[in-house]
Amino acid sequence: MSIHQQQLRGATNVSGIIMYLAFVDNDAEIYASYSLSDGSPLHTRFMLDYYGEYQLQSWSSKTSSWAILWKWPSAECNLYGYCGPYGYCDETSMPVPTCKCLDGFEPANLEEWSSGRFFRGCRRKEEVHECRENFLALPGMKPPDKFVVVGGGKSTFEECAEECSLNCSCVGYVYANKISGSSGGDITACLVWTGELVDIGKGILAGQEVAVKRLSRDSQQGTQEFRNEAWNMWNENKTEELPDSCIMDTCSLGEVLLCVNVALLCVQENPDDRPLMSPVVFVLENGSTTLPAPKRPAYFA
Repeated sequence: MSIHQQQLRGATNVSGIIMYLAFVDNDAEIYASYSLSDGSPLHTRFMLDYYGEYQLQSWSSKTSSWAILWKWPSAECNLYGYCGPYGYCDETSMPVPTCKCLDGFEPANLEEWSSGRFFRGCRRKEEVHECRENFLALPGMKPPDKFVVVGGGKSTFEECAEECSLNCSCVGYVYANKISGSSGGDITACLVWTGELVDIGKGILAGQEVAVKRLSRDSQQGTQEFRNEAWNMWNENKTEELPDSCIMDTCSLGEVLLCVNVALLCVQENPDDRPLMSPVVFVLENGSTTLPAPKRPAYFA
């Protein structure tokens, strides 16, 4: 049996309330229970509404109705399927989380998308013309819904990538080597998608690395090759091609290259060549023109 407990502090309209949630997951059942801190409303209920929003509600005798004390997800775009196919909710977007299209995709209906209606989602800028296309790695993402588990929990990363590569209907995959099983312990899992990617998210907390089929024919499929291409472009002085055009409206090329330089220094083969975190933070906050050139990184193969 595995039991996880966490505290969730108050809602936007009620302060000082602490809710204790206990999740139980074992071979026989999965359930959740909750309790509230002292001084909380007497009559409460925890419910899931039609749109997939969890709500903690209390009974108001003044209005003779249920009032919402807390709800999750707090960001509207995190509701199930809110951003449509191939769209994702970016919780890191400031000041308000919003829907964005995956790299290589564009709004299916630009007028609706611009007005805040995202249900039609996104479409490819160009169609995939070959079965064995390569993949674009998208780190820190919440995997989409409607996946299929292949390999029986014993697949390697290479086998997972090959499984999707050989299937012309496969549009993406995730290889996760640490997923908690219901009987305890960690298992590996290869998740693949053969339909539209729906309910994707990007949050502040760490997520999985999702590999989405893309169009470039200059590199082989898989995230290992994607990392190698990042290094090869740097080593061949093709640094201007490194940043994606979609981010250049909000930052400068110099800022991007500074981050890439620091990142490559942090993954050097020799640990003595890696910078300490204090100078890393200083450089990222203040910039630098004297950073050493990185050597071949440890992950390069």
